[in-house]
Amino acid sequence: MARNYDSQCRRMDLHLRAKFPYLNTIIYKMEKSSYKIFIENYKDFNQISDYFHNNIRYMATNVTLINITPDNFSSILPKICDTDISKDFEGVSFTIPSLKNYIYSKYPEINFVSIVEDFKNEILKLTINESMKLERIENIEKELNKIGIPFKIEIFIEINEQKTTFQSTNILNSDPLLMESSKKFKMLNLPFIERDEKLWFDSLDNIYNNKIRKSDLYFFDKNKTKCILNLSILNNVNIRNLLLLYDVIYCILPLKENMKSMLSLQKLVTDDLLYLVQVGRIIFINFQPESILDYGFLNEIYQENNNAVVGRRALSTLNLIDIVEIKNNYIFSDIEIKNKLISISSDLADSLNINYDNLMNFLFWPEQALRIGFESLNFTGPIGIGQFGVNNLINPLLPKENMEAYKFEFMMHSPSIHLAHSLDATYFPFFDEKHKYSDYPYISIMSNILNSFKQLNLNSSNVIKTNKSMELLSIFEINDFIPLEEFEQSSSNAFIRKGMNSLFYDLCNMQNNEKIEIIKKYNSDVNKMIKTKSLQSKGLDLISETASNFIPGISAIIKLLKSGNKIFKNKSSKYNELSELIEYKILHNNRDKNKEYISLLSQINRVARLKQDCN
Repeated sequence: MARNYDSQCRRMDLHLRAKFPYLNTIIYKMEKSSYKIFIENYKDFNQISDYFHNNIRYMATNVTLINITPDNFSSILPKICDTDISKDFEGVSFTIPSLKNYIYSKYPEINFVSIVEDFKNEILKLTINESMKLERIENIEKELNKIGIPFKIEIFIEINEQKTTFQSTNILNSDPLLMESSKKFKMLNLPFIERDEKLWFDSLDNIYNNKIRKSDLYFFDKNKTKCILNLSILNNVNIRNLLLLYDVIYCILPLKENMKSMLSLQKLVTDDLLYLVQVGRIIFINFQPESILDYGFLNEIYQENNNAVVGRRALSTLNLIDIVEIKNNYIFSDIEIKNKLISISSDLADSLNINYDNLMNFLFWPEQALRIGFESLNFTGPIGIGQFGVNNLINPLLPKENMEAYKFEFMMHSPSIHLAHSLDATYFPFFDEKHKYSDYPYISIMSNILNSFKQLNLNSSNVIKTNKSMELLSIFEINDFIPLEEFEQSSSNAFIRKGMNSLFYDLCNMQNNEKIEIIKKYNSDVNKMIKTKSLQSKGLDLISETASNFIPGISAIIKLLKSGNKIFKNKSSKYNELSELIEYKILHNNRDKNKEYISLLSQINRVARLKQDCN
């Protein structure tokens, strides 16, 4: 019996259309398990054919490219369309270890005894040690065979008194470039790993069919302002700065051995971070295997707020949703526009003096990312985004001198900016003053490219919210001796953060001399306002007390409307929103920006203020 390579051939065709998304292809199945893929819209057939043979075609498969339609063939295979990329994992090339990991991840109830290849009968024997209903075994067996491995997969049960367990040895040596089953991390007692693994496998098909959006994810709120702080690199922005500007801070934690140093530099203790988790101001995201992080602290975070810690599978889910959204909304995904663009692409490259392949890779990157991203995210997680990210568009343009070093830098920093893009969050680069190093140049270039794709969307005008100046954060004098809880409460009003963000943006756009003068003026006016408030405070209290003599309970109502009842605010988020909205409307009624900024700065004066000499 001849082996069936249909599924693998369809997957290879998809990889070909990922690398060269402007190609039209037809898959012809010939006699005796041989296949020919017809291509059109090519510029250099030999170049594409050589690339396919050396970089895409699975070894020992009889698949070739042709540019002339064959006279005789057995059948035409349907292509894997963009909405079916993840369906059944059809045609994905597995090794035995990766297949085992896949089965453990998707079917956690299974315990393996062995996987054996029976070449004579062309069967892949999966022996498990588990008491399972026959119907369930048959369903799993049926699903696994949809992958389209040339061998038929059969499940056998071996009943023993002692069940086999997943090999969890050397857990501390987990490969950061490999997404391993949650079973391996069972001993860490981190339920979110299993939760996020299930989220990935349950969501895949619906993501490609545009049935799941970012807003469906437990850790994403489109209405909140967000930023990302990479604390795995010790020298970074003080968290207190960001509390003034953003509703939610997404934090990447350092390795376990660097936690103490990070807390010391930030002048924090773990209880401070847990408090921020409790009030919903911080969410921790994991790029690395949890086994090399402070998993005890991660467990504390999870216990405090289940949604405040996000595993790698969940981040992969988010990134995949973002890729699908970009591609579906991208202006050159429209078939009419795409065909017209392809027809003039050669002339366009010549007129712009741009290499043809580089131009096409840039124009059709969203399709490339969509078709490559699934396997990359499934097998390597978010750390592997560099395999399909916009960093690949930059590589051919790099200077030959130190090219490999630059390629490495862009690849390493690609996951961070892609995550910021997916979260609609501001990314704050890290810096190393000792070695004069920052990821800012690489992040800035890639963010501009990603923004270009968002701006060329048919249905969206959103862009990445990137900070214009890292140095500008230094204009704030942060009082980091005040307990963090008190500091956070001073910035807990969402409209204060909105106003501070606006101030920050306005200062970013000023010339240095103008910026210095306006800061001096703001500081002077803030001092005057604080003195005036101090003189008026007793008078305001007297008004409330006098009014209460005539109308019982009026004092409580006035205080409620003026500043809110803290007990009620803590119990009711809706009241909190109402209170903040009233305050915002009163403050912004006249739309005098300078007065707004002075008022805001006076409210946070105890915890932070503009530096007197901002040079």
